[in-house]
Amino acid sequence: MADPCSWAFRALAQNGYYRRPKAMSAPRSRPCDAEEEARALLTARQKAEQAQFEAWRDGLGEDALREAMQGSPAGPRMSGSSASGRNGANNVRTRTAGGWGMQRIGIVGAGLTGAVLARELAEKGYACLVVDERDHCGGNCHTRRDPDTGVMVHVYGPHIFHTKDTAVWDYVRRFCDMRPYVNRVKAVSGGQIYSLPINLHTINQFFRTALSPAQARELLAQKSRADIATPRDFEEQALKLVGEELYRAFFEGYTRKQWGVDPTELPASILQRLPVRFTYDDNYYNHPFQGIPKDGYTALIEALLDHDHIEVALETRFEDLGEAFAHVFYSGPLDRYFGYDSGRLTYRTLDFETIRAEGDFQGTAVINAPDRDVPFTRTIEHKFFAPWELEAHDKTVVYREYSRACGEGDIPYYPVRLVAAQALLEHYEARARAEPRVTFVGRLGTYQYLDMDRAIAQALEVTKTWFLAEYR
Repeated sequence: MADPCSWAFRALAQNGYYRRPKAMSAPRSRPCDAEEEARALLTARQKAEQAQFEAWRDGLGEDALREAMQGSPAGPRMSGSSASGRNGANNVRTRTAGGWGMQRIGIVGAGLTGAVLARELAEKGYACLVVDERDHCGGNCHTRRDPDTGVMVHVYGPHIFHTKDTAVWDYVRRFCDMRPYVNRVKAVSGGQIYSLPINLHTINQFFRTALSPAQARELLAQKSRADIATPRDFEEQALKLVGEELYRAFFEGYTRKQWGVDPTELPASILQRLPVRFTYDDNYYNHPFQGIPKDGYTALIEALLDHDHIEVALETRFEDLGEAFAHVFYSGPLDRYFGYDSGRLTYRTLDFETIRAEGDFQGTAVINAPDRDVPFTRTIEHKFFAPWELEAHDKTVVYREYSRACGEGDIPYYPVRLVAAQALLEHYEARARAEPRVTFVGRLGTYQYLDMDRAIAQALEVTKTWFLAEYR
């Protein structure tokens, strides 16, 4: 049970019996930077509030405290996983809030972005409420053990952590045992299997040659569309990079299935994420740091959220909350925040066909299906995402992944930034910038395609920027 004195003081403060002084100060040594100065100011304010609370508490007798307690419709708040949250959510972790008489920070979404924001703010002394309408933490990074096979399943599709940002890599490893993992993707095109991204092996396989790196460069230079100086869209970017044949074999069909539109409607920038290599390096990513958490992503995110100043309310909709927050960090869909009142932005969602089998199904983690006549985009065998435990599994779990337009009630996975929808996006972005005490974050809140490392970096930067502005 929480300290009844602290509960009573917060209750009185919320009902207007206590107002924080407009200005508080305390002697402090000269800080070395702006963030330290802000942290020192926050600490001084909290100490002043604590002192004022203790003076008030010491002036109350037991009868007065008991009377205040009886006036609460809910009684003192409970701590621990058995507590119930707002709207009757059952799976809630309640922690002691920091600061007397202070409003909490509201964080919408218990995924990677929300968890990093909550952790950073909690470590700076803020009390945070993290809400998510699903019954688990982790967002679309959620992982869980399959009960039949014991395989760690990437429930919403595979996630491989990769980055060139040393600070982000060091940060995430504070909260998990990150095991090395290299993503080596295969693709079945025209009945043949190839390695991706396109590399020297792919080129020699496809054209049935044995070219050197220099010869392969010369071949693709001959096949690429030299007349395209500045690609206007995805298709032109691909034709400029690899030419007609490789584009049709590996990109056109897959892109149509993944995005649900003609490649000419997509920006050229999408293809810049997939390089062409003139070596036999088939590592899908070109980053020095790559891995997967040994115990899965949900364990990582739960570790981020494990702090005394963080309360997590699952199965809870932000729209149903009645609490007034000092500030809200919103990682849900941008248009949903405004009730879709100006129309819906375009997102894609995924469906998964689950297959269980004895032994191995395909012998690798991911095989793409770029042919247009194959309805799914790729096949995923989950146990190969944890090579350190392969010998423990004599059975396997496989997903066939299907991409489609996101409708009402579907889980949005990633935004589709179409030229035709740019005006609607700019309209919502302008409203978001004008929204008081709300910061829009994450892939859905900023309507950007963000890899996990960029989501973490963005959350760290947003926290620091807001903190400095708040106590400048």
